[in-house]
Amino acid sequence: NRCDNMHKSCLMRIEWWFENYISYFDEKIVKMLDVGGTCINMPYSYDSKRIKRDVLDIADNPDVTFCVKDNPYVWDMIPDESYDIVVSFNSFQHIEFFWLTVKEIYRILKPNGFFVMICPSNRYDGKYPYACWGINQDGLEAIAKWGGLKIIDATIAGIPHPDADKLWDDPLDDAMLIAYKEGKEKQNIISFPRLNYKRNFDKFANMKRWIKVVGIYKKELISEIQKIYSGSVNIFGAGENGELLVEALSKEIGIDYVIDNYKEGIVKGISIKKPSEILKKDDLVLISLSGVQYKKTIDDICNGLCKEGFCRIITVDELIDKVLWRVNETK
Repeated sequence: NRCDNMHKSCLMRIEWWFENYISYFDEKIVKMLDVGGTCINMPYSYDSKRIKRDVLDIADNPDVTFCVKDNPYVWDMIPDESYDIVVSFNSFQHIEFFWLTVKEIYRILKPNGFFVMICPSNRYDGKYPYACWGINQDGLEAIAKWGGLKIIDATIAGIPHPDADKLWDDPLDDAMLIAYKEGKEKQNIISFPRLNYKRNFDKFANMKRWIKVVGIYKKELISEIQKIYSGSVNIFGAGENGELLVEALSKEIGIDYVIDNYKEGIVKGISIKKPSEILKKDDLVLISLSGVQYKKTIDDICNGLCKEGFCRIITVDELIDKVLWRVNETK
């Protein structure tokens, strides 16, 4: 639960779960264990008057109740059937052998206790310290089955109703599992709230936005670039967005290089180079990655370029926002 990087869609699902499920515990104080729950920045919100939250993590941070760095898959310090709720938000993708983790979760859950897990279903590259998994719906069901848990809901990009806020959407298409440990008192599973609708992230929406600006409002885009820097530029990113920019801007604005950490070759006649291979560091760098590819990744790229000595960096998303705002203002 690296909260400084937690995407909004995950927070929306967390908030929805607490709002809809805390009432199942009447008025008693609820014990909750957050697996992988150490927070670098701010935590998600929950009713701290009703919920006593403990944290289990491999990191030995002040907010961690149980540090399991030496043996992440054996939680001997926690007695059987200790917790009403076990949650894990944005952590399972980092756990190498999560099938061992879910066995311990089953052991420490009280009968009729809930397990709630959210993680990416799509490719995820953020290492803490590993990025091992993206989990689809069959995978969610397999996790519950292997752990001996009864499934309430297993969804990919699930939303509570068709008109749910766009904050529920994310390129990672959140996988969410809600399950419980069966006790002597049988649960009426049908009564539990579910995310009954699905809305996958439109991964082409931002590309359509780019094509609109680069194609229709190219002059306005060039004007915004030249307000910042009048010389030649470098473009970071040799993917589709990078190609689109090179093709649109190379005749009007001098492009020195396409910068990429992994790819080699040429993009539309412009050589691809790694940041360390470029000697002239004072030219403007346009980051061609968009929000679709993850804010954390873009932040890491900007920080990496700064360390290499580049001093003028801006994302094309920012420029496009400015262009569209000015166009709308004049209508």
